[in-house]
Amino acid sequence: MNNTAPPRAFLTRLGSLLPFPREGIEAESVPRDTADRILHQLLGKSRFRTYRFEAGRALGGTVVDYYCRKARLAVEIDRAGTRHAMRRKEEADKETALRGLGVKLLRFPEDIIIERPESVRNTILEELPA
Repeated sequence: MNNTAPPRAFLTRLGSLLPFPREGIEAESVPRDTADRILHQLLGKSRFRTYRFEAGRALGGTVVDYYCRKARLAVEIDRAGTRHAMRRKEEADKETALRGLGVKLLRFPEDIIIERPESVRNTILEELPA
């Protein structure tokens, strides 16, 4: 897992990543690592118009990193550990279960979240209804 901090310029652009939780994100979610902190900040209430993302949301017998009920959109951080064969099968089963509930799942590798957060934000915005 890449635990290096994001560049200072990025942190300055996003503003303070602490304290947590931020408005619009459920209180029980305390980010665990850099990718979580960045995604947590990106999904804050003011970032996506009227779309509210909940962190650590239970859906259909599984838990997703972030979920927007209004858009029926789940966002997951693809950590290095999910590349193991058994973990990939669990993640594929999760995606199938969510699809059966009418929920679209977006996955982002943690290094992309850290290195290109604007790209992640734009991809999520494209999936939100206008």
